[in-house]
Amino acid sequence: PPRGLLGCGRTQLELLQLRREAAIQHERLLTLFTVAPAAIAVVRGPTHVFELANQLYLRLMGRSDFVGKPGREALPELVPQGIWDLFDRVYASGEPFTARESPARLDRLGSGTLDQGYFDFVAQPPKDASGRTEGILIHAVQVTEAVLARQRVEEAGQAGDSANRATAELWRWSGSTCGAGWSR
Repeated sequence: PPRGLLGCGRTQLELLQLRREAAIQHERLLTLFTVAPAAIAVVRGPTHVFELANQLYLRLMGRSDFVGKPGREALPELVPQGIWDLFDRVYASGEPFTARESPARLDRLGSGTLDQGYFDFVAQPPKDASGRTEGILIHAVQVTEAVLARQRVEEAGQAGDSANRATAELWRWSGSTCGAGWSR
């Protein structure tokens, strides 16, 4: 019997050590999550209740009061934009969704004024041990400045093309009205 008690005590100590190690790993993962250089949030269940959101996600949304709330209630401005319907489909299908330069209008100040932004994002549905979708991990990177800069370059290019066409037309016009054109 003493030997059995020793074995039981050792098993309890090993179990306690494993729990401590798991807690340390959990804290490390949470720290990585909070300092990640991308906006990350986790929503759970079919109503997409916000479970976690890192500081960058909170800053990107312009508020921090939505953790613990269903998505449609927390960020209602995304309802008419179809974002929550998209997340419904991701949750139901269990298939991830990826978007590049996706436009979204956000009420970042809580004033009702919507601010246009562009985002690269992934909606990844993590699964439980039985393969059922638990929620959605949202990973987003704001690319608004890059999109607006590209749009300005494209507009400038189009303006340059228009100017070149007008100059060519002017040369054709002046050549036809001056008889021989620009000869010496």
